[in-house]
Amino acid sequence: MSLGVIQTRSGRIVNVLNFKPEDVDLDDIACSLSRQARFNGHTTEFYSVAQHCVHASKVAEQLGYIKPVQQWALLHDAAEAYIGDIISPIKALFPRLEAVENRILYWVCVRVGLLPPHRNPHCLLVKMIDEELLAIEAAKFMTPAAWPNPPASRLDSGFTIDSGWDPERARLEFARRAVELGLTPGAKLGGVS
Repeated sequence: MSLGVIQTRSGRIVNVLNFKPEDVDLDDIACSLSRQARFNGHTTEFYSVAQHCVHASKVAEQLGYIKPVQQWALLHDAAEAYIGDIISPIKALFPRLEAVENRILYWVCVRVGLLPPHRNPHCLLVKMIDEELLAIEAAKFMTPAAWPNPPASRLDSGFTIDSGWDPERARLEFARRAVELGLTPGAKLGGVS
C-alpha cells in the first residue's frame, strides 16, 4: 500500500493523509479502539482505548454535562482508530502527526454532526475529563514503580474502574454507548441490541 494508506476491518481503503467523511465508520472505530491498549500496553491488565472512551463519556454524564459533551468524550480518541494510539511522549516527537489526527477528528465530527474540534466549545471540558481519567487509570492499571507520581485528579468525579474489559466487550460497550448517544452516521454498529 502507499504512504498513509490503510485498510480497515470493514475493508475500506483509507488514506489517512487525505481523510474524507466517507472514510468514517463507527464499527471500524469501535473495533480498532477495542483492540488498542492504553499506556502502550504497559499496564497490569489489558485496558483498551475503547473502554477509556466509554468511561470518558460516562464521566461526562455523571458530572451532568449535556449530550454533545458526552458524544465528544466518546469520540475524542476516534482518530486513533486510523493512526493508532501513540502515547503522548512519543507523539510529541512527530508534529505532523497532530495535523493528520486533527483532520481525521474534523471529519469524524462532521460525519456525526458534532462541531469540529477547532470550533467545539466542549473540547476543554473533555480534556479535563481525559486528564481525570488519566489519574484514575494510572492509579488502577500502572505499577507504582512505572508511574510513581500519577497526575492528580482535578474534577473529583468519584468515578472508579473495577477492571479492564476484553476487546469484544469493549467493542460492544463502545458501540452501545454510541447508539445511546445517537451517534450512528450510516454506520452499522453491528452486534448491538
